[in-house]
Amino acid sequence: MRIKNRDIDDFLRDLALLLEAGQSLSNALSLLERGQERPAMTHFIKALAEKSRQGHDVVACLQSQPRYFPPVLLDLLAEASDKEAQIETLKQIALFRERYHFSDFPGQGQAKSSLAYPLFVAVVAIAVFSILMMFVIPVFAELFADFGADLPALTNFVIGISQFFAAYGLFVIIGLFILVLYYRWGKYEQGRDFWLAYPLSRLALWIPRLGRLIGYQEVARMLYTWHFFQAQGKDLKQAIAASAALSEHPVFARVLTQVSKNVQAGTQVSDALEKQPLLPKKVAHISRVLEQSGQWSLLADLALGYQHQYQTQSGGSTRVFEGILLVLIWIVVMVLVLAMYLPIFKIGSVI
Repeated sequence: MRIKNRDIDDFLRDLALLLEAGQSLSNALSLLERGQERPAMTHFIKALAEKSRQGHDVVACLQSQPRYFPPVLLDLLAEASDKEAQIETLKQIALFRERYHFSDFPGQGQAKSSLAYPLFVAVVAIAVFSILMMFVIPVFAELFADFGADLPALTNFVIGISQFFAAYGLFVIIGLFILVLYYRWGKYEQGRDFWLAYPLSRLALWIPRLGRLIGYQEVARMLYTWHFFQAQGKDLKQAIAASAALSEHPVFARVLTQVSKNVQAGTQVSDALEKQPLLPKKVAHISRVLEQSGQWSLLADLALGYQHQYQTQSGGSTRVFEGILLVLIWIVVMVLVLAMYLPIFKIGSVI
């Protein structure tokens, strides 16, 4: 069972609460370990508790889990001057993570959960199609062969696909299953650095509506990061660098890294953003206004706007995907029916 972002957010919030209540780090982690219902979180907190019993402080303990606690966030925690400041920073990090991963929480119009039904229908349709190709069409093919008539091109095409499925279908299904498991493992273990992550993420951006949704999500995360790090006393250059380091999307991580390099070299933020075609022009134009006014605190409002667009459009996009999927299923069914019906005319001429 995987650890979800909301699990980490709850853990940070609960840890801050126990530390603020006067518990030592070791006792707080032990209490949290015993109170977990998810085995993955129990194991996770147990590892942190063992670190704390060895004399490590909260920063060192969290550093042992870089998958869940990026260095740029732990640097903020390490810079806290005393225990009270660390507790407050823990709370702020938990709040930031909730905003950053807004699309992972229920009730947020998230694309992942809304696509669950279309994906389920697609899997069932593929399974039914495979069964037809491997077991049903061959029966018709033998029946047509007994009559000795020439078959229409469409029927021969379908029978050819059926013969391929009969010979290699099981291997194709097993191969696809292994490939999916391999991709999920690679994404979980290596994140955006997994070698398949970038090309598949780039491909997803080309899909109408889905690419737009991903763009809304990533721009909102970028802006939330800029606002959070500036609220923690960092300058805009450091905030932009942090957004590149925190981005979980391989394509947008490269884009933000390039923006950070340009800004570090002296380019204006608005100009650096305008050079990136994946980033909305509106963000560049508003950034130019904020540069002139110095009111970068308004970034949170801009981020909220993109979050709202993500939430409102994810449901509509799902309905479009469902419609496209149903049309494709209908076309496949009609082709199969037509391919099996056309030979009847040929058989009639032979009889």
